[in-house]
Amino acid sequence: MSNEILTIRQLAEYLQIGPTTVYQLANRGDLPGRKVGGMWRFKKSEIDAWIAQSSPSLDILIIEDEQALCGLFMKTLSPLGHRVFTALRGEEALPLLRARPFDLVFLDLLLPGMSGIEVYREIDRMPQPPEVIVITSFASSRLLVKALDIGLLTVIQKPFQLETILEAVDKVTQMKAGSPRSLQP
Repeated sequence: MSNEILTIRQLAEYLQIGPTTVYQLANRGDLPGRKVGGMWRFKKSEIDAWIAQSSPSLDILIIEDEQALCGLFMKTLSPLGHRVFTALRGEEALPLLRARPFDLVFLDLLLPGMSGIEVYREIDRMPQPPEVIVITSFASSRLLVKALDIGLLTVIQKPFQLETILEAVDKVTQMKAGSPRSLQP
């Protein structure tokens, strides 16, 4: 167990969120920390325990044709306790979606082979479809307009900040837990 002491900046880097968000969470009492000489300090072991107990883990599927971006999602979300799966093509994603329930899907619209729109239509036909968040570089494309027309409401434009992804995951986590509280200040 680590007794490493972290500052706000170090904790922000560790959690991959902004220092202002860490400060606000600490002031609200949402993060385990102490003020020492007027400055917030956090024990890494307490933060790790807080992460493990405070947020239920999600099953997340990333459908994205950029391998590096899939790796970034894995590297960011797995340490937070989420089970992250990836598919580089829509055709790879469908068997995964049929084999297990997912809580959240990050879906690129422009995929080789089967488009993100076609994948979304398949997801939408499921008895209990997961939340779907579109990630796209083409915010003004006809494909996105089509996605909005069929009911996709959440869109994150590439390039994005990791904090944006973490906030989206947090919202779904809180919906799953039935908690009205949000980590948003």
